[in-house]
Amino acid sequence: MSADSHTSPSGPPYGCRMVSVGAYLPERVMPVAEAAARYDVDPAWVAKRTHVVERRFAAEEETLSGIATKASQIAIERAGISPDEIDLILCGTSTAEFQVPGSAPIIQHALGATGAGALDVGAACSGWLGSIALGTAMVESGRAETVLVVGAEIVSRILGSDPGVGLLMGDGAGAVILRRSAVEDTGIGPAVVHAEGQYADFVKIDPGNLEDGRRVLRMVGQETYTVAVKTLVEITREVLEMDDIGLDDIDLFVYHQANGRILRAVADRLQLPAEKTVSVVERTGNTSAASIPIALDAAYAEGRLVPGQKLLLAAIGAGFVSAAAIVTWG
Repeated sequence: MSADSHTSPSGPPYGCRMVSVGAYLPERVMPVAEAAARYDVDPAWVAKRTHVVERRFAAEEETLSGIATKASQIAIERAGISPDEIDLILCGTSTAEFQVPGSAPIIQHALGATGAGALDVGAACSGWLGSIALGTAMVESGRAETVLVVGAEIVSRILGSDPGVGLLMGDGAGAVILRRSAVEDTGIGPAVVHAEGQYADFVKIDPGNLEDGRRVLRMVGQETYTVAVKTLVEITREVLEMDDIGLDDIDLFVYHQANGRILRAVADRLQLPAEKTVSVVERTGNTSAASIPIALDAAYAEGRLVPGQKLLLAAIGAGFVSAAAIVTWG
């Protein structure tokens, strides 16, 4: 699935801009060295394989909708809008506190966004970026003027005996605000979403496969790495071609923070300079659907995200669902 206003005969009636970002990381820090002892694994080996040094784990009383609300409130404040201006809330997550209802309506109520629709998008690590494509389409079509897109995960509660997962994943939330603009002033360029269901068994939360009576996240590590690197490289080139631009035209590449090895392999294959990439995986781990907005927020805090910059965002997750988009910031 792709969305490209540049190649449409008439184009959409409106443009769409990403105008703010916010993120929330739980206070509890989980050093990988501490977790490695539980799995009887050398911390140096973990750091070399994943580049993760520490992660954040949610407190027992924290909920998925609660951390998503905190990130969303920051994005709303930075956008200079009120919650009742939001028309739609999309929440990318695989770890909602309930199977039903979804987390998005709980977030909507907590924010006081009384007029907003609210939906969860369950596309694992690609859930937030897939939601960006959907939210942009709603704005461009005129069906919404302001959309909140939040990615949030509490993965720590579904970690099991597999060290390849247990030493990698972390908790957190990140959000952005999308707003309608004049069509000639659009900030969201081409976007694409793909699925490769033949790899669906590589990353799973299977209710029929429990540990200690609870569901856990399982991942086939090496196969996932191989497909992830190949797909992220391909989808990067695809969305650039859709926009008729090259790698040199992008100011900042923000990939799903899967692990350090994947980020480095993608950058090496595309020959991306370090100053054009964003990596927070060292201190957050893999936060699944939350990872790209958390990385965007870190870039914002460091002064690396300024109005007019052209960004390339790309993610891949369970399914395997991949997504990419070109965004002009601010």
